[in-house]
Amino acid sequence: MHMKIEAKTFVVLLSLLSADAGAQPVETDAEQPVEVVEIVGQRLQKLRFQIEDARLDIYDLFNNLNTDDEFDVHCEGRKVTGSLIKHTICEPAFVGMALENTARTAFLDRNPNGTRVSSSIAPLVQGSIAQKNLQLRDKMVELANKDAELQSAILDLQQLMAEYAEATAE
Repeated sequence: MHMKIEAKTFVVLLSLLSADAGAQPVETDAEQPVEVVEIVGQRLQKLRFQIEDARLDIYDLFNNLNTDDEFDVHCEGRKVTGSLIKHTICEPAFVGMALENTARTAFLDRNPNGTRVSSSIAPLVQGSIAQKNLQLRDKMVELANKDAELQSAILDLQQLMAEYAEATAE
């Protein structure tokens, strides 16, 4: 079941737009046009929150179904470089392990004077992470095809993202 997202709307009757706060409302007949104002910013914000919640729910479902801890996806609030605002960053466990190993290797691969002994290992790590990302994608597809709840959650997220794309295109 897909949740129908309704935009917040406000009905503003011309009779209530009196400059004098104490004035009596002007009576209107049913044929008088009603102005509808849609608050797009609030609708988009609500969709962004729903997308974020749906994404986190998918990772929770995936982590519960997945038996390989290396592929578990962990999310945390972090400040992005150049910003004071925390953003939710999600990454598979193997990325954190690769970065940790890279840092350890870089630290240990130094001469006493501080110069590096070996060439950069960054290309090796990037290649390893890229390969693991493909395996993660395959694992997620496999589990989504086996588990109706995960599959439904992914479809719900796709629907929300389509609604967001449509709303931002307007």
